[in-house]
This record gives sequence, C-alpha cells and structure tokens, in this order.
Amino acid sequence: LEHNTHPDVHDWMKEMITFLSEGTYPPGLSKEKRRCLRLQSIPYVLIDGILFKKNLDGVLL
Repeated sequence: LEHNTHPDVHDWMKEMITFLSEGTYPPGLSKEKRRCLRLQSIPYVLIDGILFKKNLDGVLL
C-alpha cells in the first residue's frame, strides 16, 4: 500500500481543529472561506484533541 504524503491531505483537519479548539481562523483565510469553515465545523466536536464527527442524532462517529 502506498502511503499518501501529500502535504495538503490533512490541512482541512488542522484548520478544523484550530477553529474548534481556539475559536480562531487560520491566517490568510478570506471572509468566504471563514464562513465555509464555520459552517463545515457544525457536525464536528473536539474531545481530548481528537476530531470526531457527529451524526444527525449527535452520536459520535
């Protein structure tokens, strides 16, 4: 199996974790991308530094 080492693969996760843990946006994000990040973060929760996604019932996946 080939391991994907492309640097952008997990950038969205880093941005999401920063937003959820610190409430701040990564530097250089446009107003539109900030809005997207804020909306995309709704189904996610950060527990002990681990990013989880919730389903519609709030159960962690």
